[in-house]
Amino acid sequence: MKLTTFGMLVAFGLCGAANASVVLSENFDELTPNLAVTSAGAFSAINGTNIDLVGGGLFGSLCASPESGNCVDMNGSFGNPQG
Repeated sequence: MKLTTFGMLVAFGLCGAANASVVLSENFDELTPNLAVTSAGAFSAINGTNIDLVGGGLFGSLCASPESGNCVDMNGSFGNPQG
């Protein structure tokens, strides 16, 4: 038991510090809200999928506070959200 505990402490001590970094940073505010689109800015949907760009008068309540502007609904409409 003591050997296992010691081994775990040594393993944790050898681990480096984890850094958080931004994986995706995109501003969809300049795009026109629309349903069932296959591309948004630099991104494109594949295999018959689509996304919904929502914001403002078009389902704007789906965008989480405190952010404002447009956001993306990854399930899309009228397509295959699992593609």
